[in-house]
Amino acid sequence: MPHQDGAAGSPAENAPPDEVLLQRIVEGDVSAFDELFRRHRLSAYRVAWRLLGHEADALDAVQDSFVKVLRQWRQFRGRSSFRTWLLRVVSRTALDIGRQRQRQQLPPVPIRRVVACQQEPMDLIVHDDLQATLHTTLSEIQWIVNAHALALGGLAPAARQ
Repeated sequence: MPHQDGAAGSPAENAPPDEVLLQRIVEGDVSAFDELFRRHRLSAYRVAWRLLGHEADALDAVQDSFVKVLRQWRQFRGRSSFRTWLLRVVSRTALDIGRQRQRQQLPPVPIRRVVACQQEPMDLIVHDDLQATLHTTLSEIQWIVNAHALALGGLAPAARQ
C-alpha cells in the first residue's frame, strides 16, 4: 500500500502506487501529478520546514521541488522509492534556499572602510564576524556571571565559598 500524507491522513484503499502515477504523468495525465502532490506534500513540507525553520521558505522549497520533479522525472531511476527521491529533491532545494537566504542577510561592508583599509574586503568581513561573535560570547559570559552573583547573593557568607 503506498504511503499517503493527504489531509485525511488515512491511505486510500485502491490508490495506485507512485510508480503507476509516474507512468501516467509520462503519458500526460495531469491528475496523476495532482495525486502525487496530495500524497506527499505534508512529508515534503515537514522536511523543508525542519531544514529551514521558516514557513514561507519551506513552502517555497516544496513548490520548487515539485516543479523540479515535474521537469526532471526522467532522472528517477527507481533505485529507491519515489518518496525517497522526492524528499531528497526537497532536502537539496531547501538547503539551496537556506544558502540563498544567508547570503542575502549578510551585512554590507561600508565602502569607506574598504577603500581606507589596506586589508582585503573578505578579511574585513571575517573580522566583523569575529567581532560580532566575541561580543555575543562576552554578553553571554556576563549574563552567567550575573546569574551566579544573584544565586550566591541568596546564600549565607560561609556557603558562598
